[in-house]
Amino acid sequence: MGSSIGIIGVGNPLRKDDGIGIPVREQKKIFRLHERGSNAEEARKVGTGLGLYLAKTIVKKHKGTIEVESKGIGKGSAFTIALPRE
Repeated sequence: MGSSIGIIGVGNPLRKDDGIGIPVREQKKIFRLHERGSNAEEARKVGTGLGLYLAKTIVKKHKGTIEVESKGIGKGSAFTIALPRE
């Protein structure tokens, strides 16, 4: 993709938390429309499964990438967005 910029420095997460985390096996699919982590549903966390889908759609329109990193349930999540400089 060439050079890119991160929202908060290259390679640093845009958003990092210590929340419920995302099961490793589900991390690739959480950016799909209406997709939610199974543990979010089990914890009765309210959501529509639209937020990460919309984020990915917007980032993709700008030829960028969005990635998630989570070591699993109960270990939080970190999201990184990279956008091309041009």
